[in-house]
Amino acid sequence: MPASTQPTCGKWMVLAQDYCGRGEDHPKGACRSRKAMEAQRARMRLVDRPYDPEAARRWKAVSNVTRYGLTPESFAALLHDQDYACAMCLEPFKEAQRICVDHDHSLGCHPGQKQACDRCRRGLLCVACNTSLGHIEARLFAAQRYLKKHRRRVA
Repeated sequence: MPASTQPTCGKWMVLAQDYCGRGEDHPKGACRSRKAMEAQRARMRLVDRPYDPEAARRWKAVSNVTRYGLTPESFAALLHDQDYACAMCLEPFKEAQRICVDHDHSLGCHPGQKQACDRCRRGLLCVACNTSLGHIEARLFAAQRYLKKHRRRVA
């Protein structure tokens, strides 16, 4: 079936100022405009080698490290200093586990950017702790107020 006659999701994407061009059964949250899909296809046509998941994993690991102002050596030193474990829950990192570089957003070093420097970088966390910490930071004062208000009186 030609792409133009396939049933599409049809969701309006505000940032793209376009409707989703993917099929009705695509995963939720994965909407893409027809223009974005064609641009990706064009980029893929320029690549003359097959997709290599191992190369993609290595690229992602290196780009995540450099994005946060670390070299592979300084990242390895941080891992060593933390005994190869999450700085928050202290669970050892597994072989292929994603490691998050935690940084303090409130310092405002890199507004609107996913970057960090020596000033705002705090440590290496597992995905669960990094996500939890983000929720805790956003709602800390509300949680403290709630717990103080509803503290049980023990007689």
